Amino acid sequence: MPDIFERIERVRGSMMKSMMKYQRAFGADAPESCETDMSINETKMLYLFNEKASFKMSELAHELAIPLPTATHLVDRFVKEGLLKRSFDEKDRRVVLVELTEKGSGLLKKCLEEHKAKITGMLSILDETDKKKLLAAMENFTSVLEDVSGKMEKKMIKKTLLIILAAALFATGLAASDITLDDALKYASEHNQKILAVKEKVKAAQGTLTAAGSQLWPSLSATGIYSRTSGLSDFSTGGTPMNIPVLNSVGVPTGDYLPFSLSISSDRIGDIYMGKLGMSYTLFSWGRVQAGVEIAENNYRSALEDQKKIAGDALLEVKKNFNSALLSKELVKVMSETKRSMAAHVKTVQDRYDQGLSSKFDLLRSNVQLANIEPQLARAQNALKLSVMAFNLSLGSKETADFEPKGELGFNREVFEEKASIAEALSNRAELKQMEYREKAAEAGVTMAVSGYRPNIFLTANYNYNRGQQMPPNDGTWYGSWDAGATISIPLFDGFATSGRYDEAMGNLNQAKIGKDSLRDGVVMEVRADILTLNSSASVIASQQANVEMAKESLRVAKERYNNGLSTNLDVMDSEVSLLAAETNFLQALYDYAVSKDDLKKAMGR
Repeated sequence: MPDIFERIERVRGSMMKSMMKYQRAFGADAPESCETDMSINETKMLYLFNEKASFKMSELAHELAIPLPTATHLVDRFVKEGLLKRSFDEKDRRVVLVELTEKGSGLLKKCLEEHKAKITGMLSILDETDKKKLLAAMENFTSVLEDVSGKMEKKMIKKTLLIILAAALFATGLAASDITLDDALKYASEHNQKILAVKEKVKAAQGTLTAAGSQLWPSLSATGIYSRTSGLSDFSTGGTPMNIPVLNSVGVPTGDYLPFSLSISSDRIGDIYMGKLGMSYTLFSWGRVQAGVEIAENNYRSALEDQKKIAGDALLEVKKNFNSALLSKELVKVMSETKRSMAAHVKTVQDRYDQGLSSKFDLLRSNVQLANIEPQLARAQNALKLSVMAFNLSLGSKETADFEPKGELGFNREVFEEKASIAEALSNRAELKQMEYREKAAEAGVTMAVSGYRPNIFLTANYNYNRGQQMPPNDGTWYGSWDAGATISIPLFDGFATSGRYDEAMGNLNQAKIGKDSLRDGVVMEVRADILTLNSSASVIASQQANVEMAKESLRVAKERYNNGLSTNLDVMDSEVSLLAAETNFLQALYDYAVSKDDLKKAMGR
């Protein structure tokens, strides 16, 4: 069976063409349908609920033959759109179930009706004989795939076959992990580790601002104390008597005395209960509190700008890796087409050699050139795998090849005027805004340092409520008392600590000013350099696009002349190499333009 692969490829190619015709007839040219904005996995997931009311996440991933994180991403989208809802299993609260909402059930019903109408419309074209042939062919196709997949030892091969069958039935033309650039940027915004980390940094800065702002308000505190002690005061009668003079009605001693004895001690054991409500407020601090709040506020605003910068850098990395993967895909296609063209030429040389029209040297030379393309193709295929892995890593996907970029390298020329671009960059760049906030924070730091030389005034007020500290029989009664006052604190000498903090604050302020000016100059240079790179890339595209067309025509002419015996084998091989170089340079120019345009927009603060 030397030609079984070629026969299968011809049948597969014919199937793909037929599916594309079917898609144009019943998809692209048809009115908007429920499946318009859904990928194959989303459509398959929706149709699964026609067989079962609810699924576990692991069950959905298994049924769709995709990784669990991918299934979670699909479910999250449907939940946000109100098509699915999550609930807990009544038997095991740890298990989360996914089921359709009323809106989702309506969409499923609509999809099933539209799908049935499409299939019915397609079948209406066929007569009964053709319908039976189609049904038999699909049953045989399914049977063979199941038989082959059952004999495979690797589960991934079986999944791939089933996905191919599902793709043929749904005729969407999308791979299971295809993702567009817009969806990739959205996914990265929610999963990229750098973006998630900087969000937490902003939360921390917001917490610091809240804590600093608390100094502007009075502080209240409540304290409760219980203690048991042996040192309470007590008194008793007995001991050495004392003579107390007797007074008459007007307070004059009568000369008589009454004996009286009293003993006071401090060794009574008892319980003491105390409650205290206190208030303190910084009335005047020479701007120290306000400066602390201003520092925290500017640090928070700086953190927000840092979030924009880091998120922008992370998404720019996603774009670059997305375009890099597209470039690798196109290079693999170019290499494969070159290999096919070279193989066809080798066959031509072989035929001419068999007829005695070409030399053995030409045949060997042609085979060597064909063999030399193999390592180049292998390197291109390996580069594609690595670029897809890098793309997924920048997305934040935990799978090494969870998503595969879907799209193509294009050329959409944009013109950027240097002066306007620089002005936009100076106005929008997050780094410049960060430096402005850092400069303001440093100025507030100077104010805070200077306040260390000034007095501070505090207001205090307390209310005390206690029981057990009085002598019996009053030790069982609750007594309340209050106090209020003001405190002034005048710094006299702190070992030059305030002087050191002032020098530190001034140094930070000067650093911020110098850094801002330096960064401003760097931004201007960055914009100018990116504009030059962008214009250069655009010029290369224009020249290489024409070069590709000339190289194709040159190869066509060389092959035609060689077939007619008017040129040599070397002319054809040189034309093949020239076309490969031209196509590679053209693709690289498209990639360079896309990357340089994104770099320029990033430099402008977009």
